[in-house]
Amino acid sequence: MMTPQAVIDAYVSDIARRLPRSKRSDVALELQALLREELEGKAGDRGTPADESMALDLVRAFGAPEDVADRYRPAGFVIIPANGAGQFATIAFVGVLLQWLITLPAALLKEPGRELVMLGAWWTSHGLGALWWPGFMVTAAIIAGWMRHRWPPAQPTPWRPQKQDTGEINRALWTLGGIASAIGIAIVTNASWIFGQLLSPPVATAFAFSPDFLPVGGAMVLLLWSLSACTYAIVFFEGRWRELTRRIELALTIVWFAGMTWLTLGPAIYVSPVTDEAAKGWLSLIALFILIDLGVKTYRYMKRPRIADALAAIGRT
Repeated sequence: MMTPQAVIDAYVSDIARRLPRSKRSDVALELQALLREELEGKAGDRGTPADESMALDLVRAFGAPEDVADRYRPAGFVIIPANGAGQFATIAFVGVLLQWLITLPAALLKEPGRELVMLGAWWTSHGLGALWWPGFMVTAAIIAGWMRHRWPPAQPTPWRPQKQDTGEINRALWTLGGIASAIGIAIVTNASWIFGQLLSPPVATAFAFSPDFLPVGGAMVLLLWSLSACTYAIVFFEGRWRELTRRIELALTIVWFAGMTWLTLGPAIYVSPVTDEAAKGWLSLIALFILIDLGVKTYRYMKRPRIADALAAIGRT
């Protein structure tokens, strides 16, 4: 069971996340006041206290969240719906960026000493060629827009409140994850000793770190691990994510991506060229996963309505 106010909050949140960030707070506050007033009037007419069923009837009669959000946008036929423009741009940009990340390092390393020449050759081939992806997306959007105009979609199912993101964490799972991370960090930081104990001397030599790497690269990785561990420890003891820790995590993800990119393109990590090349290949894959994770986190962060923060700010004035 939900309280009537919780139903209204969930409904308004569902509408607000479909709006541009500049309009979310104002529209959310306006709808909060309007729906609360209508619910009180409805309860007064019936002579009974407002309940969940009454609140659901009210918001469903008000309209589906996507339709209500459209009321706050300029009318007219568009290729890409306004509530999907941000997602469209993100997918288009990430698609081009991934193609560049895959093809550019290989082009620059193809002929050492001729990086500028290879950069020009890459740009006129794979660089500009990656722009096929946004063009494909625009073409698909035009076809989809024409189909929506020609054959309008059926009416959506009755709206139901969605579970709100409270930021709470599962401490048991976090504990297991922390233990696994600690074991992984211990293995990586003591890799030279472990390889020396478990592997034969010729094989262990192949995994020897370059003396120029550890003072800078090793220190950088340990620093990033320490900062990440502190952030997650704060979240663990508080029992939930909040605005500050989400921002810190997002910033650390950006730094991790920059660090992995530097390790991939920077100086040798291992003395053995074969081992170093293999390690840089795995690091480039890790950097790709971090970039995807960064895109997902950024998208979720930008889509989170700040309704509760706005209401709290007004309450303090």
